[in-house]
Amino acid sequence: MSYQRERDGFLSTVSVECAAQDNWTNTAENAARRLLSYGQTYHRFQLDFCNGHRDPETNPDDARYEQQKERLIRQACSELGKGFAPIFGGDPRGATLKITLPSGRTNDFVSEGWCVPVRVR
Repeated sequence: MSYQRERDGFLSTVSVECAAQDNWTNTAENAARRLLSYGQTYHRFQLDFCNGHRDPETNPDDARYEQQKERLIRQACSELGKGFAPIFGGDPRGATLKITLPSGRTNDFVSEGWCVPVRVR
């Protein structure tokens, strides 16, 4: 599946979930779009960590960077409304960022959450 189709599917799913709570506003739409961007950045960070280019366990700058990204992701999820929460994963071979949906719908293999798509280069 192409990244554009996955991206559109993610935005569509989030909009339906927000609309069910009467919360599909410009703020929620912007938060969903930011999650796509943050998901890409978070994926790249985890890929760098796996490849030995970053290490938040020994490098304080890397630790702060990862914490900052996770804080921004949590904030964007809270702007979407009740029932949205991030699930962080460290393995870049899979989804490094998923979100829980208020309805409980999932699209990952372990039925945890909805994967935030990334463009893999």
